[in-house]
Amino acid sequence: MGKKGTWFSALKKALSPKARRALRALRGLVRLKTLIQGQSVKRQATNTLRAMQTLARVQSQIRARRIRMSEENQALQWQLQQKREKELQKCKYQATPFLAGLAVAAAALAGRENATSDKVKEAHRKVMVANHPDAGGSHYLASKINEAKDVMLGKTKDGGSAF
Repeated sequence: MGKKGTWFSALKKALSPKARRALRALRGLVRLKTLIQGQSVKRQATNTLRAMQTLARVQSQIRARRIRMSEENQALQWQLQQKREKELQKCKYQATPFLAGLAVAAAALAGRENATSDKVKEAHRKVMVANHPDAGGSHYLASKINEAKDVMLGKTKDGGSAF
């Protein structure tokens, strides 16, 4: 019986911890199942889903707003481009010079042909304030006013004297 007893006790010792571990694991699974089916977990899951839906809705609204703003910006850029092209068409420089001489330049600046350089500069400032492109005037007219000032002051395009 000695041999049989040692074998049986060895078998008993080998199976007992496995059985205890299996029972402990089974009890843990039962506890987990009870916890998952509990009211607090259902409430947390409901709150989480509600928060995720709200987040998805807000993200969708933000995405739609960004798309709308992008489209509006593109439309605005297109309108500005059209406005610039129209302004450019109005202000195209013509090959024939507008200001032929000193008399025409003096008339453009509302001055006299023999005005001093200070008077010419003062008249130029007054006319440019009213006709500057930043104040709503055209680029073409501003360039012609500058050209009239240069003629009145005796300057040419190459930097020399007009006379």
